[in-house]
Amino acid sequence: MGERRMCYADLQRSERRMLILESVSAAISAWVLCRVLMEPGMIFEKWGDMAHRLNERGLDWLAKPLGACGVCFSGQFGLWFYLVAWRDRWVLGEGVCFTLQTIFFFLIIDRIETWLNQQKESG
Repeated sequence: MGERRMCYADLQRSERRMLILESVSAAISAWVLCRVLMEPGMIFEKWGDMAHRLNERGLDWLAKPLGACGVCFSGQFGLWFYLVAWRDRWVLGEGVCFTLQTIFFFLIIDRIETWLNQQKESG
């Protein structure tokens, strides 16, 4: 058996790049699901409605990771994406970094979209 990596810093440069690119992909997917496909008239509208109903009933601990909160949803998406994609070689430090990177990139995408909408409205 090969030597087991214990942290993110032990990854080879190409592996680190791959994790970063995959976390960007996970963030884009989470953003599209949460901010586009759960909107009224879209394919996951019912899912979004369910998440917001749960939130209104005070079950925010359940509603937020299911889509009522984009950051919470992207964190859950990143966590499960990592666990499935890297299932054969899961490492705690990598999983934490991957999840946090997914949230970070989700927030960047969200801010860019907000800025673009403001630019569109102002002229």
